[in-house]
Amino acid sequence: MGTGITSDDIPTGGGGKNFIRHIRLRADGESCRLWILTEHTDIFWERFHRNMIDGKYRGMKVCVNSAFGQACDLCDEGDNAGTQFLVWAYELQHFYPEKPDKIETKKVKIGGATFYMEEVNEPRLMRYSIMHRGGIKSRAERHGTVLDRSFEWIRTGEVGSKKPSYTLDPLDKEKM
Repeated sequence: MGTGITSDDIPTGGGGKNFIRHIRLRADGESCRLWILTEHTDIFWERFHRNMIDGKYRGMKVCVNSAFGQACDLCDEGDNAGTQFLVWAYELQHFYPEKPDKIETKKVKIGGATFYMEEVNEPRLMRYSIMHRGGIKSRAERHGTVLDRSFEWIRTGEVGSKKPSYTLDPLDKEKM
């Protein structure tokens, strides 16, 4: 791991190859096993606008009014920002209820249900609406940390649902 922003040995990347993937659960029952890498006291939250270009979603933009107290063109245009939190996590496996296209998976049974498991094993960013912080917040309040074990992060709610819910289930303690 490199340290020191003034170092001349920092790789520059480029070409879109070093894209940071997000943990996204889209379908009802879709889940992943992960280690949370950001302690609850360090979780970043802010207000974000949906970046729309020609009617197409192009990611999120930080609301500069909320974050920096500056004039925000999107707020001035009447766009309401929503609050989201960001958490670094190490995603171990991802479980799909239906076989996904273009993703290598293995068919597995969990309880009585069949899932398609993708071996991920890479750091990813969790970015969710603040309304989904309950599981992480509760775990932190009850146990003082979210770094002590791996978890299963589970979505409940049909594809396209505006009101999905997420559950954070602790898994047995193990070494990362």
